[in-house]
Amino acid sequence: MTRIQLGIRGKLLLSFSLLVAIAATYMVVFLPRTVEQHALRAELRRAHFVTSITSYSLRAALFFGDETAISEVIAGAAHDESVRWIVVRDAAGKVVSTWGIPRGEAQRIARDSGMVTDDRRQYIASADVTHDGQKVGRITVAVQLDKLNAEMASARRFGALVGVLVFVFGCLLVYAIATLATRPLSAMVQTVRRIADGDLSLRAAKTSDPEVGHLVGAFNQLVDNVASSQGVMADVNHELERRVNARTAELKEAVALQRTAQKALAGSEAEARANSQQLQSLIDVAPQAIVTVDQDWKVTRWNKAADRLFGWTADEVIGRPVPFVPDDEGTSFTEMRRSIADSDLVEAKEVTRMRKDGTRIPVLISAARLNAAQSGYIAVVTDLRDRKTLEDQLRQSQKMDAVGRLAGGIAHDFNNVLTVITATTTMLLDDTDPKHHDDLNEVMTAAKRASALTRQLLTFSRQGFVQLEPVNVPTVVRRMEPMFRRLLPANIELHVAAADSPRTVRADVSQMEQLLMNLVVNAYDAMPSGGHMAIELLVTQLEPGDARIPLPGGEYQLLTVRDSGVGMDAQTLARIFEPFFTTKTVGKGTGLGLATVYAVVNSLAGHIDVESTPGRGTTFRIWLPLEAAVQAEEHAPAPVARQPVKERRVMLVEDEAPVREVLRRTLEKRGMTVVPVEDATAALEILRRGDRGIDIVVTDVMMPGMDGRAFADILARELGQIPIIFISGYAVETIRERGLMSGTHGFLQKPFTSDELVAAIDECLAECPVAA
Repeated sequence: MTRIQLGIRGKLLLSFSLLVAIAATYMVVFLPRTVEQHALRAELRRAHFVTSITSYSLRAALFFGDETAISEVIAGAAHDESVRWIVVRDAAGKVVSTWGIPRGEAQRIARDSGMVTDDRRQYIASADVTHDGQKVGRITVAVQLDKLNAEMASARRFGALVGVLVFVFGCLLVYAIATLATRPLSAMVQTVRRIADGDLSLRAAKTSDPEVGHLVGAFNQLVDNVASSQGVMADVNHELERRVNARTAELKEAVALQRTAQKALAGSEAEARANSQQLQSLIDVAPQAIVTVDQDWKVTRWNKAADRLFGWTADEVIGRPVPFVPDDEGTSFTEMRRSIADSDLVEAKEVTRMRKDGTRIPVLISAARLNAAQSGYIAVVTDLRDRKTLEDQLRQSQKMDAVGRLAGGIAHDFNNVLTVITATTTMLLDDTDPKHHDDLNEVMTAAKRASALTRQLLTFSRQGFVQLEPVNVPTVVRRMEPMFRRLLPANIELHVAAADSPRTVRADVSQMEQLLMNLVVNAYDAMPSGGHMAIELLVTQLEPGDARIPLPGGEYQLLTVRDSGVGMDAQTLARIFEPFFTTKTVGKGTGLGLATVYAVVNSLAGHIDVESTPGRGTTFRIWLPLEAAVQAEEHAPAPVARQPVKERRVMLVEDEAPVREVLRRTLEKRGMTVVPVEDATAALEILRRGDRGIDIVVTDVMMPGMDGRAFADILARELGQIPIIFISGYAVETIRERGLMSGTHGFLQKPFTSDELVAAIDECLAECPVAA
């Protein structure tokens, strides 16, 4: 077998060709695949980041079932151009809202996360939505990979082109290098042949290659010794001149390369500065604070939103450790840093951070590592103060509603008890010895005071009977001014500024009087040592979008009650409208006064604001919307002449046995015939059997089974119109809104006296044409 002998040139060509082929193969095959893997991982991280941020934003909306808020959140997430579609499910797996995909198709989509579709055009990411540790739903986001696939295809084509060019130019370069490396040897061979022919004046050319140079030197030395010693100096000078020229050429080439490198470096620095400025401009327009740090957590970037959120400017923090971590949060901050360093992405976390002025603020931090080209970390910080305020307002509203329902139920039961007391006391006043009347009057007075308390409860819970009508607030204030002056002691100076105004608000007169009285009594209690109190009224114009007062734009009646009393601290001020909260000693207050004021103002679509400083008094301001125009005065219709009634047969429908019994005794004592019934079903059975001698029906509104409204509707449908008087301790809605007051229907609010019940029956029978 013949062994192939390769010369120096062949060996150089073979070795360098292999290197060029390997480099070209890497450019064509492995480099695009590596780039594609990195780009795909980045896109997937982005998808999971969008999913995580959106799932956090959906927590409150899914927890409360607010589909509008859910739609707004996913619409905001869909602004990301890579998002293809979004599906939101509740905890039971039911589709709640979608974007970019029909609901029917969304129901069939799997809930798995981290899945690339078969056509590699979409990546589907899912995340659970939790609220206070409880799963309230799940979000699925599809991110389109079309753009990524197109870029990867372009990258593969580019890699193939570059690989081919590298291979071609590499082969040419290898050939050139091999030729340059063997050229001195070829030249030496030619020189040796000519010297062998007898021309001793020739010398082999020197080369910069060490190996060839040694060989040439030894050969020339041999030729020199053979020729003569005279040519030694000429050869030495020639060699020195050649070396100087070569060195000069090398220096010129080095200087040219250095200038080229300096120009390239200057261009790179300018491009880097431009890219840095562009990146800073992009993060400066972000509404959230964005902070980047190096490996030692020293600030490298600080956008404008971070200036506004924390109070430090970029010049104050760049190059220094992050300044907004409180001392007592150091341990948790260290744990967060370790968590970020150990993973590619950290879930958003609520923490407390510190502003430059020392105040603490709740924020949401999402942090992650930067890529290898920019070592360090990036954090996106969201201010949660407005969100926390809204959450507190929601909890306060829910608490007020719950206590209001409790107060309405208590008032209802209490009014039934008071009805028994007042009716019984009225009968006793008619029957007992006059010497006991003072004691009975004391009982009646106490019952009336308790009745006033229940009216406060009903007003607070918005379950009392209200009569909304045009009310001139200055007139009400002036009418009550003498009462206020009698109430206040001599050491309290009262100033009232209530100029005449034709404008009115739509309100209940008794509620307005109660509101004013509660504010005056509250101011009186705040000035145990005397002081100054002022009641001022004026018409003011609110502009739309005024952030200080959450009311629509328009004209409002502004009521201001100001005192110079002891004032309140921030903790007390935050609770003054809570029901049953009071700073007075036991037995000195119910804690319903300001809660009732708050309820009345809200029921009239108004707003109340309080300013107070310990030792410097308190100011209450109330805005009530004015009616568009002065209401024309309505003339009351002329009273209908009462028709004589020979007999009065009353059907009494009341589920509370004590109330039913005392009302029966009251009416029978006044000469009426009473048919007591415990519920509406029994009353209908009696009437359907043919007992048509009933002149009037007195019925409770709220009863087990069939309520008073349904009972009245059946009476009207089956037996024709019959006079009805509704009695109630409360109503879920106002009586007028429920349609219980008409020409044949009257209403009597519990508690009431025997005289009030008899008068109501007389009036209803006299005015009802059916009873004539």
